[in-house]
Amino acid sequence: AGMNTNERRYFSRFALGRAGGMVVLGLCLTLGLGAMGLHAEEETGWLEGVDTWGGRAALPAVVNPVAKSPLQSALSLRGEWEFVTRDVAPLRHPHWNAFFAQPWPGARTIQVPGCWEAQGVGTPGMGDSWDCKWDHCAKPLRAVYKGDAWYRKTVAIPEAWRGQRVWLKVGGVRSQGWFWVNQTPVAWVDNYCGTYKYDITDLVKAGAPAVVVAEVNNVVPSRKGLFSSTHRFGGLYRDVELEATPDARIDYAWVRGDFDHQTAEIHATVAYGNSTCSLKQPVLRVTLKTSDGLPAGNGVQAVVFEPRQKTAEITCRVPLTRFTPWSPDSPALYVAELVLCDGGQPVHGWAERFGIRKFEVRGDRFFFNNKPFFVRGYGDDFVYPLTLVSPASREEHLRHLKAARQAGFVYTRLHTHCELPEFFEAADEAGILIQPELPYYGDYPTE
Repeated sequence: AGMNTNERRYFSRFALGRAGGMVVLGLCLTLGLGAMGLHAEEETGWLEGVDTWGGRAALPAVVNPVAKSPLQSALSLRGEWEFVTRDVAPLRHPHWNAFFAQPWPGARTIQVPGCWEAQGVGTPGMGDSWDCKWDHCAKPLRAVYKGDAWYRKTVAIPEAWRGQRVWLKVGGVRSQGWFWVNQTPVAWVDNYCGTYKYDITDLVKAGAPAVVVAEVNNVVPSRKGLFSSTHRFGGLYRDVELEATPDARIDYAWVRGDFDHQTAEIHATVAYGNSTCSLKQPVLRVTLKTSDGLPAGNGVQAVVFEPRQKTAEITCRVPLTRFTPWSPDSPALYVAELVLCDGGQPVHGWAERFGIRKFEVRGDRFFFNNKPFFVRGYGDDFVYPLTLVSPASREEHLRHLKAARQAGFVYTRLHTHCELPEFFEAADEAGILIQPELPYYGDYPTE
């Protein structure tokens, strides 16, 4: 009752796939989407799952990057946030605004990224892991808190961001998080290990402050796998950032090295959100450099948008003029600098670090870069006694992995979990091969 056209479309889509939950979904959609309105369907496309809570699509993102283009503009929200625990979560309703504007009694400051138990939130007790009967790893902790907690931070939107698209990027939440910007619902984050961004251009103003609020709950089931083997820790355990981009932009990019052909295979998603693309002659220019800045190749690829499509997937293969493969003994790395241009005019950029290696099995032997290879490894069970959660610090992981490398190890198996990107970047530098795994410790299925 009372649903608008968009709501009826979403309701019909959910009802077809989840008939058993039709009454509940109908109620949620009427209370939520009907009260807030949907964020421009023509920009987000069909929304599914948790994205319908804020009406904004979740798109893949990167926070705390190891390489950055000078054409990127991001604002880190790392550091102190206002923080308060609440035993009972307030109603997550878009017009429930009094709590956001008023002072929070009993509030303190907390560091983001990190979990709240490692910062003294709660009382001494036994950690509560994912399963009390099987493979239970609970340990006595200095602080245990299970429930809802609220984060708040005010940030000034740079004047230079006027006319740009602005994105809220969330690196990681345990277990689930709900985010508001200037008292407006933006995102419900409930995933395994992904990093996502949300378009908040309509919620912020250049030269004015913006208030970011997050509610986090660590009691509800999590998809983090072994992350919670010792305790169901809570908090924003990776960075939260704001980023400004042109409307036409490089939305995401990654690079795969081809050892046999001595090339770099660059994959980029180029996107725009307005009714028409502002670029007249869009091209993607790629420059490859070694980690110490020496030129290693370049290429260019035309960007072609299919009719009625606002994204274009670009693949560009660039031969390496300096070919140095990665190995544990010589962890050589490259940086790909991507520039989206309109003719000869730079519009937006992206930087991605990568290495080139080849691992294969021939008969009963392992070969690495076409040479016989002995895999000497160890298991990593996500044990962090000081921080409880894996630190969002490449430098911290690099110290750890260099010690393992000095002990003769070249490989580690991540026991039923996938580490943070900072861990992988450190392993690339230290010369350690990583075997990530999907979790069987999850309380319910992951993506």
